[in-house]
Amino acid sequence: MYVLGIILEHFLSYYLVGNNISIILNDDSLEEPIKLNDLYLKLKEEIEQENIKIEEKDFNLFHLKLRNTYNKMNKIVFCAHSRGVLKAKIDFSGLSFLEDGKGSTFYYACYVSSDFLNEKVDNSRSWTMSDMNCAEN
Repeated sequence: MYVLGIILEHFLSYYLVGNNISIILNDDSLEEPIKLNDLYLKLKEEIEQENIKIEEKDFNLFHLKLRNTYNKMNKIVFCAHSRGVLKAKIDFSGLSFLEDGKGSTFYYACYVSSDFLNEKVDNSRSWTMSDMNCAEN
């Protein structure tokens, strides 16, 4: 399942913004193929979506509880054109993971998408935080 988690996280931004993709993993060691979409649907049950406005620009935030992440960090991922472009670690006062009140641990991730971010990214899918100044546009 570890490899599945890596693959799912790689494509997570595509799923979050509503792209209709279908990925099926086949391996001789598996009894049957694994549909990545099915794994996403399980994760989707806990995703909270929030729409905010900053300087008249709309942003979509997707709050996730990643229970089987390979990164082992709380993070914010800025997405453009359905792909993660910039990842930043979030430090919760030195806590490496969080608890959900039921005794289950998770890592927090926030994926951010916006037409504003789509406009700011270059052809190499890169930008810097200084490029994100909403007030300039």
